[in-house]
Amino acid sequence: MNEKLQKVMQKVVQLRALAARAGTQAEAETAAAQAESLIAKYQIDEASIVSSDVAESIEQHDPLWSGKLNETWRGSLCAGLTKIHGCAVVASRTKGITTYMIAGRKSDVEIVRYLFAWLTVEIERLATSEHGRSNRTAFRCGAATGVIRAMRAAREEEVKVAPTGASAAIVLSTRHDESMAHLQKVLGGAFRSGGARRVASGAYQRGISAGGSLSPRSALTSGSTKLLGSG
Repeated sequence: MNEKLQKVMQKVVQLRALAARAGTQAEAETAAAQAESLIAKYQIDEASIVSSDVAESIEQHDPLWSGKLNETWRGSLCAGLTKIHGCAVVASRTKGITTYMIAGRKSDVEIVRYLFAWLTVEIERLATSEHGRSNRTAFRCGAATGVIRAMRAAREEEVKVAPTGASAAIVLSTRHDESMAHLQKVLGGAFRSGGARRVASGAYQRGISAGGSLSPRSALTSGSTKLLGSG
């Protein structure tokens, strides 16, 4: 890879990270549009971006979330998002505080952090329509499951239709494994993976349906400049 193209790919990675963590819709749209413009101009394929050596090294970052509530749906959402985007997360509970620690490349982690923040707000908002604490809990678990299923389905579809989709998926899977190995090394194995229990109720099924409609996967990877949650 020549030096000019390497710099262009580095710029694309940086712009995508900026789009993911932008504070306003205008900033996100501008950064995403600039990234897609460079990709089109230099005919860069997705697999090259994903596997590029110009991306950041894998390392541990600030916790994704920390709080007193031990809500399994948050763990399920964390685990799903990080695996899809080539990162890894582990949960630690000390003195009543649950903390989700994350590792991965900085740009990947920024995307996960943005998605997690947005989706948790949306799931909480939708859960208010349920009556009773148990129904709201079941709904949240279902929504977390639904959105991750939808995002995985979108990824599988990309692999089918894009010539480089399979290569990109393999690279992201490898990143996830490397990120998990990094956390294991740093934390010495004193952790557990996050996950959500199954709740057999109508609220859980309603949550799955609502979560599936929340999937923001295409907004980040299909070239769209739409800001997540902008309707």
